[in-house]
Amino acid sequence: MGRVGAAALVTVAVAAGPVAVAHADTHEANTCASQVAAYDGVVSDLKAHVATRDSVNRYSQTAVDNYNNRLHELKAQLETVSTKRASCEVGVKGLGGAPADMPTEFTSLSSALGTSPGKDAINTFVTGIGKLVGDSFKDERLQAKKMPAVGDKDLAVPGGQITAYSDGSPAISARAVVPIADVVQLSQFTALTPVNQWAVLMARKNYQWMSNQAVLSQSSASAQAVNGLDSDWTSMQQTLATETKQTLNASIDLLIKSQ
Repeated sequence: MGRVGAAALVTVAVAAGPVAVAHADTHEANTCASQVAAYDGVVSDLKAHVATRDSVNRYSQTAVDNYNNRLHELKAQLETVSTKRASCEVGVKGLGGAPADMPTEFTSLSSALGTSPGKDAINTFVTGIGKLVGDSFKDERLQAKKMPAVGDKDLAVPGGQITAYSDGSPAISARAVVPIADVVQLSQFTALTPVNQWAVLMARKNYQWMSNQAVLSQSSASAQAVNGLDSDWTSMQQTLATETKQTLNASIDLLIKSQ
């Protein structure tokens, strides 16, 4: 009787990384760290499995089936982790890049917010975020503009200039385009992990430099104060808020898929 033919082993090319993944730089890695680790782990397992190919007994159908089944399993896992990693990295890029590392205190703040927060819970959350943010955006470019200097034109106030604090620093602050209280109420925000919530809350795309005078005028109950703002700037703020909300929602959808 002639010898039984060897069974076929499935082949696969193990690439360094899937084409779909826009690899995170160090500034984004803190948000997508778990997705990158999961991806790297599957790639490592796949390479190790492929490395055993030549040692498989091709005259044993069982051995060949075991090798091929495991290979198909790892390829399916790779597709899953690649998609999650890409979703995270693209979502983070859409926010303007990830912020500094999330403070450990934020985890308990996020937990206290819950999944269906009421007004009191949201107010507590907003207050807590204000304490954690600090000067996180110092020297950052927001809305493609660097931090204004004392004497620069104040775009929000006709004929106005950026004034100075007593220490000589510019009287400005990084202000959310879409208020944090509104961000918290965006669809699926509370379904995000704390790390992803932090990325959305600290999105550079949702912040802009604003003079203290503009901040006070915006928050004033006085119609005269509000009317003192530049009309073009006020109109631009409304458009910016609408566009920014769309951006945040798009990134939230991606981050949900990455979890």
